[in-house]
Amino acid sequence: MRKQRAGFKQNCHGWVRSALASVLAVCILALPVSGCSSEKNILKQVKNLSSSSSSQVTLSAPSSSEIQSSRVKKKTVSAIKPAQKKAVSSSAPKKTQHSSTVRETKLLDAKLPPKAEATQKIVSGALATANYTAIKQDSSLQALSSQPEKTLYTLINESVSQIALQKNSSGLYPMGQVTVPQKLSEAQIRVSLTAYMDDHPKVFWIASRYSYGYQNGQTVLQLYSVLSPSECKAAIQKLSDVLASAVKSIPTGLSQFDRENSIFQYLVSHCSYDTAAVTDSSRWQAFTSYGALVDNKAVCEGYSRAMQLLSESVGLKCALLRGSSDGVNHMWNVMQIDGNWYNLDVTWCDNTVLIYNYFNIPDSVLKLTHQVSPLVSSLTTKQICDSEIQFNLFLPKCTATEENYFQKKGIHVSAFSSAEDTAVIGELIPELKSGETSIAFYIDKASDYDILISGMMSKAPYKMSAWLKNAAGQAGKTIDFDHVSYITDKSDRGLTVHIAYQ
Repeated sequence: MRKQRAGFKQNCHGWVRSALASVLAVCILALPVSGCSSEKNILKQVKNLSSSSSSQVTLSAPSSSEIQSSRVKKKTVSAIKPAQKKAVSSSAPKKTQHSSTVRETKLLDAKLPPKAEATQKIVSGALATANYTAIKQDSSLQALSSQPEKTLYTLINESVSQIALQKNSSGLYPMGQVTVPQKLSEAQIRVSLTAYMDDHPKVFWIASRYSYGYQNGQTVLQLYSVLSPSECKAAIQKLSDVLASAVKSIPTGLSQFDRENSIFQYLVSHCSYDTAAVTDSSRWQAFTSYGALVDNKAVCEGYSRAMQLLSESVGLKCALLRGSSDGVNHMWNVMQIDGNWYNLDVTWCDNTVLIYNYFNIPDSVLKLTHQVSPLVSSLTTKQICDSEIQFNLFLPKCTATEENYFQKKGIHVSAFSSAEDTAVIGELIPELKSGETSIAFYIDKASDYDILISGMMSKAPYKMSAWLKNAAGQAGKTIDFDHVSYITDKSDRGLTVHIAYQ
């Protein structure tokens, strides 16, 4: 059962969009809920709405013998935001300036603290792999440019399992110190640490603070845990149990795309956006896979790390990408499906209404709404050391469209005909029987997208109304047509229709 979405989540990105951005329309459909005799009246009302310049229209109520009218809201915006807490209004809210939706790794002390005297070893546990062979995510490791950086990466992996019994004055627990037999610059340390954290979504207890120093020509790095050894062990067990249950629920023998879709559906069904974490720095869990999978609350970084952890458990290559929207930091995933890389933004898909506008999209579509942070190789040492500057170690080209959600899973529409009616209704019936609330459609490339969408949703012949009524009758479902809504995605030739049931 998909979780109830009570409202748009607090955003981890901004509002302003370029005029070139893919236009998404949010509309509430006033569709007939009774017989054909009342259809003409309600269709006329919707038709009148299409010529209105107002973003919100209240239709006049017909007589009691006719269909009940409802308030119809229509707004064209440049993107659907996971943070919108109210119905879309005619003006965008003020930009929220914050950067706490993606953690900043900062230098804690100028002086290296003494080595912790007493530590306790913890074990992170093996990945749950009930039906598939797990893989290790190593895209960031492979992107490291020097052997000393790779050596530090490996040593960090040994350090994170050793946690001090006592916390320091900053309230953190020192982990085992790392000593590299070379002198690494702070830029190299930052790059290696970022690479390690980006490849290890299951290691969630590392604080976003570090210290380093030099001794006898060697580099000494001190990392910290936000949890004590006992707290960490208990949390690891909780995450392992949830992960095992999640992976066990994925059927055997699925294609790579279907595995991706299965873990995507699991994540959006169990996780909600953690609004409070945007401004409350103590809610560190929201930035981790633990927050998304155990606490069921996360910001964009937590969603992305959870998707990466689920992916490696079912044998899918998945990496993290950093960037921004409207100058506010953001994080999402890139997925390798059947040899090609695609952008996947789970946070932006997991809206009040589940949408698929950011599910396996190419760079050309992503760049309409996202700004991608630069590769680390293009930055100066000073820029790398600036904790306010985000960078990517791994940045694959995403040019394919074959595994885009709308193309792969959407109900295909190419023309209006009796044969197409039968085909669409046939595909709608099982969706409605299962109680699906977000149904994807794909508009054939050979067809005029705007004309078909108009004929389906807002002008004669009002195909969506007829399709849904017919399919609902055969599926034994009653649809609340006053609250059926849709979101377009012209760049992907997609359409998501949200179904409300009575």
